[in-house]
Amino acid sequence: MVSMPNYTWYILLSLIALIILFSTFIFKNHEFKRVLSVYFFISGLSFILDFIILICFNAYAYTPGVFDLKWLDNVFGSFTSQGLAVPSAAVFLAAFQLNWVWIFIVTAVLAGAELTFLHMDIYHHYWWSTIYTALLLPVGFRLARVWYTSMLVPKKAAMVLTIYLGLNTYAHSLKFFMVSLSSSHYYRIGVFEDPIRDSIFGNSIYLFFITILMALVIVFYFKWYWGLLLVLLECGFTYMLVKSGIMVLGPQWHPVYFCLLFAVTLLLFRWIYIKIFVSEPFFI
Repeated sequence: MVSMPNYTWYILLSLIALIILFSTFIFKNHEFKRVLSVYFFISGLSFILDFIILICFNAYAYTPGVFDLKWLDNVFGSFTSQGLAVPSAAVFLAAFQLNWVWIFIVTAVLAGAELTFLHMDIYHHYWWSTIYTALLLPVGFRLARVWYTSMLVPKKAAMVLTIYLGLNTYAHSLKFFMVSLSSSHYYRIGVFEDPIRDSIFGNSIYLFFITILMALVIVFYFKWYWGLLLVLLECGFTYMLVKSGIMVLGPQWHPVYFCLLFAVTLLLFRWIYIKIFVSEPFFI
């Protein structure tokens, strides 16, 4: 039998997840906003959970073989799992309001995929167990269904949390591809010995906190001067990190590029917020 590269199986899983996700959007197009909200909610939670389990506590390792550096390869694999496979399954179950039988079936399929990846030696456990996966997935799927129902008449707190988690999914994805494809920057925090893991940790901590401010401004205070103040705050903080040596920029990169990306992200998610939740002027 011809051996295929590890990434073939990750790409295959990603394609299946994308087909399920886009099919859900198509069949539930009249509820597109609620479906998108659930995707933001579950993918954001999944990234936060993977940050704790994978980055902080090194529970397992993804080995798609896309990058030579272990931790970049790890994060790429995490996108397949936490950015696509788990959220697409959760969105599917929530949007079609499927019962516990379906939840257990989908859990069994995903747990089976994990065991298959383990058997193929393209994914590894350190202290993690597939039992933990099988226990956590139904909880996440149930949360997705609760969130889907709550999005029918969402409260402000739910709006903020949805935008916050969506921002995290977007920002972590953007920064990862900036680093992996163009060596844009890295962080030197000093928490972990491996410099890539240390950089991923620093990047995630920064994004978790700055996106709180972004979500609050987007939902409650989107006047032009608050938006400008937040952009200037982010610019000043970026310059401070670069000046102190905590953030190291790659060739051809400048702090102003990060400020522009921040401003674009803020405007993009304000637009998304209006489209999903409210009918009000862009600037309050």
